Amino acid sequence: DSMEDDSKLAMVRGYWNVGQLADAYKQSTGMLIKDIADELGIHRAALQRYTQFYKAFSNGYPEKYSGRVVYWAYICCVLPVHDKKARDFYLKEACRLNPDDDLMIFNQTS
Repeated sequence: DSMEDDSKLAMVRGYWNVGQLADAYKQSTGMLIKDIADELGIHRAALQRYTQFYKAFSNGYPEKYSGRVVYWAYICCVLPVHDKKARDFYLKEACRLNPDDDLMIFNQTS
């Protein structure tokens, strides 16, 4: 389980790093994210999501709450939430719940 958690943490960390790089490249070149994605051969929606993730958590993001990993699925669910306190609340709740119940909170809020 720890090895699986480590791989999930590394994946999310990679997405954040890609978002940071894409945002910096956009700032320095003036290119749109969709054009950067096309240039790199990356799916546009994925690069836009990574950039959105970086911007929402530009000072870093929580890797764990209550000893449980903050999964990429949880992060994707809270990206549309602009209020930082609300985003943190939903991430904490998702980590607090049982694995089978994790996404139920998001289904109720959408």
